[in-house]
Amino acid sequence: MSKNEQKSEVQEPLYTKEQFLASHKFSGIQKDMLQALIDDGKRYTEKEVVQIIHTFLEGTVQ
Repeated sequence: MSKNEQKSEVQEPLYTKEQFLASHKFSGIQKDMLQALIDDGKRYTEKEVVQIIHTFLEGTVQ
């Protein structure tokens, strides 16, 4: 296997809801959103969580 093939197999780490809520990466408001938007027991990448927050903020009020 070449180095390029090995790099493509590296996956981003997955984190639980509790780990994101304890993280210093997100503000208090973002943590409040995550509390409501992501599921307990499910694991997410950081990119997924950032996308969830972004999608929520871009949504329209009904």
